[in-house]
Amino acid sequence: AYLISKDVVQLQAVRRDLEEVLPAYMVPAYMMQIEQLPVTRNGKLDKRALPEIVAVSEKAYTAPKNELEAQLCSIFSEVLGVERVGTQDSFFELGGDSIKAIRIVSKLRSAGYHIAIKDIMQKYTVEAISYAAQKSALEEQYEQAEVSGIVPLTPIVREFASWNLPKPHHFNQDMLMEIDLEDEKQLREVLNALTAHHDILRSVYREGQLEIVKVSDSKAYELKVYDYREEQAAAELMEAACTDLHSSINLEEGPLVKAAMFRTVAGNLLFLGIHHLVVDGVSWRILQEDISTAIRQVKEGTKIQFPSKTASYKAWAEALAEYKDSHLLQKERPYWEQVAEQMAAGEL
Repeated sequence: AYLISKDVVQLQAVRRDLEEVLPAYMVPAYMMQIEQLPVTRNGKLDKRALPEIVAVSEKAYTAPKNELEAQLCSIFSEVLGVERVGTQDSFFELGGDSIKAIRIVSKLRSAGYHIAIKDIMQKYTVEAISYAAQKSALEEQYEQAEVSGIVPLTPIVREFASWNLPKPHHFNQDMLMEIDLEDEKQLREVLNALTAHHDILRSVYREGQLEIVKVSDSKAYELKVYDYREEQAAAELMEAACTDLHSSINLEEGPLVKAAMFRTVAGNLLFLGIHHLVVDGVSWRILQEDISTAIRQVKEGTKIQFPSKTASYKAWAEALAEYKDSHLLQKERPYWEQVAEQMAAGEL
């Protein structure tokens, strides 16, 4: 949030006032008072000209009292990009959101602790979160072996089928990241591990049904390597190559993951294009973090080891199907049908 005022504004007081009327996740994580809002020549807000707000805690630093609090402070610092975090600092004040909460849960899981995302969001200080964290082996809670088979239809998969897109294979998301890796063979090790760990990436989509294919039966991804170090128009060539990879996805045969390694003068880049049926905006940060972890481990010559698996997409879809037919939800059905009728009639 950027605040404009002739007087000096006490940001902590503004935050307290907002906390009285808004849930914690809606209170702006970063605030700054500026003289005026920058505008373009057309008089519209120029977002790119707004100054960057550096996340700092307005609370006095409180040092961790035990090993778990120290680990949490370190994880907060890494995920939120804050140099020093104390046990009383607020997750939201330091720029936390639901996606960053997922990353914190993942890192705690790697350290041998189990905690729910809602605990991060509701308790939000290191001290309070530490009381909710439990020493736990996730291997006992979730299936760690390979997951495969037909995935029960979820609402979004049904919705995708109902759209009847003219080019359903070209409904993708992508990412381009710098990689500190020269060897194509090592990159294949990374992608092999990634698609084995995240089972949903090995999916195909046939006759309106999503199916996760076994590692042994699947070409989980396609990787192409391009050397543009001598090319003047490297950016244009990369864009054309990425477009070709996107359009080459075959939903029925797979793979739904297309990758490219671009060798450029500035360094090597990894492009990933993945069909939207098996990836979303939240997934990318986790995939990017796992890729970085795997690259580091490959370069060190150690076995690629990701955090333990949580509930698979298949298990979640099965639970969703079970919940859909539950007595609790069926009791609510008449109410929601009435709401839908009122919306259709323009009464809401």
